[in-house]
Amino acid sequence: MINSLQYRVEKDGKERVLYIDAKNYPNIATIEDDGNIMSYVLNIMLREPNLNTIYIDQDDLISYYKDTINILWSFLDVYLKIKDNIQKAYTNYISKQNNVFLEEYNKVISSLDKDYLRDPIGVYVYIRRLKRRVLHIIKNNPNLESDAKDLISLIDNFLILFESQPIYKYIKPFLIGYKLGNRNIYKRLFIADIKPKVFDTKFFVRIGEEYHVVESYKLDKYTDVFILKNPEETVYRYYIYPEEYRVFFEETFLLTKAREILLQYEPKREDYLDIERLREIYNNILDNLILKLSSVYNINLKRDSYDILKSILIRNTIGFGIIEKFAEDERLEDLFVNPPPGIEPISLQHSSYEMCITNVIPNRKEVESWATKLRLISGRPFDEANPVLDTDLEVGNSISLRVAAIHPPLSVDGISYIFRRHRSRPWTLPLFIYHKMLNPLAAGLLSFLVANGRTLLIAGTRGSGKTSLLTALMLELQKKVRIITIEDTLEIPGDYFRKLGYNLVSLKVRSPFSLQSSEMSPEDGIRVSLRMGDSAIIVGEVRSREAQTLYEAMRVGALANAVMGTIHAESPYGVFDRVVNDLKVPATSFKATDIIVIVNPIRDPSGMKKYRRVLRITEVRKFWEEDPLKEKGFVDLMIYDADKDNLEPTLNLINGDSDVLKSVASRIRYLSKSWERVWRMIETNGDAKQQLVDIAVKESRIDILEADFVSKYNEMYYKYIEDSLKEYNEINKEFILDSLKKWTYRVLK
Repeated sequence: MINSLQYRVEKDGKERVLYIDAKNYPNIATIEDDGNIMSYVLNIMLREPNLNTIYIDQDDLISYYKDTINILWSFLDVYLKIKDNIQKAYTNYISKQNNVFLEEYNKVISSLDKDYLRDPIGVYVYIRRLKRRVLHIIKNNPNLESDAKDLISLIDNFLILFESQPIYKYIKPFLIGYKLGNRNIYKRLFIADIKPKVFDTKFFVRIGEEYHVVESYKLDKYTDVFILKNPEETVYRYYIYPEEYRVFFEETFLLTKAREILLQYEPKREDYLDIERLREIYNNILDNLILKLSSVYNINLKRDSYDILKSILIRNTIGFGIIEKFAEDERLEDLFVNPPPGIEPISLQHSSYEMCITNVIPNRKEVESWATKLRLISGRPFDEANPVLDTDLEVGNSISLRVAAIHPPLSVDGISYIFRRHRSRPWTLPLFIYHKMLNPLAAGLLSFLVANGRTLLIAGTRGSGKTSLLTALMLELQKKVRIITIEDTLEIPGDYFRKLGYNLVSLKVRSPFSLQSSEMSPEDGIRVSLRMGDSAIIVGEVRSREAQTLYEAMRVGALANAVMGTIHAESPYGVFDRVVNDLKVPATSFKATDIIVIVNPIRDPSGMKKYRRVLRITEVRKFWEEDPLKEKGFVDLMIYDADKDNLEPTLNLINGDSDVLKSVASRIRYLSKSWERVWRMIETNGDAKQQLVDIAVKESRIDILEADFVSKYNEMYYKYIEDSLKEYNEINKEFILDSLKKWTYRVLK
């Protein structure tokens, strides 16, 4: 039977892969089921010691990865160390033909030499039991002890080596009553990944006994996620089992045939310009194709099977494979695909468990196919001459991802990706209050500033929540205000804002990292927006020469509504340094910034968990010349208190010592010359949002903190302010909150 097997070892990047052709092998060709296959693989490993992956090609592709190879090396380590002892024992055996234990000697040598590589656990159990019999004989016949000395030494040497292997502690509990020849223990140790040959992604299937399941949940009807934790590790494991694991032999056969036909109709570059239409076309093609193939090969499929096969084929032909399944997880923040391909598992940032290592390893072919598709979809170059690609991607059910990719030679070991998942719905200030990113007073202050046309920059590190806060503040603009967004990668969910009734225009401009592109430059995009009439301008990220154009417009008063953007910095002075020194905006123009909001993650004392928080809300004063830090141009209105885990108002805010707020008040007749009225307005803003949070918690309706409800709630809030002014000639907080509360409960009914 072994003669029907053939193998080759190939190099895939830095990975060495063993391919075994078992198409003519009469039995199931898995290491765990068949001792001949196990022996065949172990003998190859003796000649080819640096393998990363083992593929056995039979009807399906049987795959083994790092965990399995490490266990196999545990068995081989014993064999290599005992090999010299076997040779010496054989020499002694020949010279001891008159030894009483000659038969036992022969059995031990034969088991170690001929049977061990087929069944190392079985040989261990057999030899341990044989030793017990020999010791029993010696106990009854002490004069035979000298005859057994060399035999016992050989046995003990083997047993000590075997039991010293780390894998032994997992094997030991299953050895009681073990029947020789039974391979159930191997089925626990080695769980092959058996999948259609058309797919390249590696999955670790087996969950080690050292891990316990912290949480499990479904991403969709056919995809399961398990969160695992080993007490001795600081990171969690994220194991995903997509619909590929719900296909059986007949479905696998259809997948292979359908894939062969689809490959004849490879999409052209222009097809990727409308990826949604391309998916719709493939979906229609597959409806007919799967139906026809199932008829031709007389395979009866259930409705669910049709859906599963279509999803798998679309993802693994024109789509992004397993990336699309990860993207369905709303708790996913970032997905990291690190080189070298075929070796490093994908890792991710999870909203509940932070950094997790997954059970998925994409190979080089798959990683390179993603790069090709990103070039076609984005229309941007991505190669050795242009090694950085920053673009946006829509997958599956309109899930938006931001992609940052790095190509060799900048990324030394291969292409590297970071996929950032955008929330399908905008964040809201009530949601942030619920998650303690900020408190009601801060939410009320920011809402007041945005609604009254101030200029805000939201600063923080990558992944700190800058864009999330930006979209939440956009919801504080009244729907009568026209909004223009300017981004090089589309992170702001413009379609969702339009669905909510906002008058929003999205402008997509060229990334500063692109050396060649037909897209408009960011600075030209801002100039175009200024010609589009009176609008609030939202700049996704201020990071290039567009900053000069933006500040020039703000300084000469070309903008009448709110201007907001995000920028990478960790302090108000860091924002000044970035804008003035890096982006070359004149220091005097920087004064057009009214408010700087600093957001960053904080960690708990263990360092294991982090939380997003607004750390500072700082006003930029106008009466300084060169350095706002030295000349007291920065005035904090609110500062985060770590002991209280709360954003506290400063005396400047409490006492009304704010030029920006005074400027706002001076333009509103009701607020002018009365700090108490300004404070009451801010306080009412915040209390209204806290009231919604309280209702959501009390009624177990966290969904009302989402943008759909909050946008309506905000509109009603402004209506009740107007009613309050008409009826009471002032901001009557009790009237406004009570009216909002009654309206909310009416809607919830």
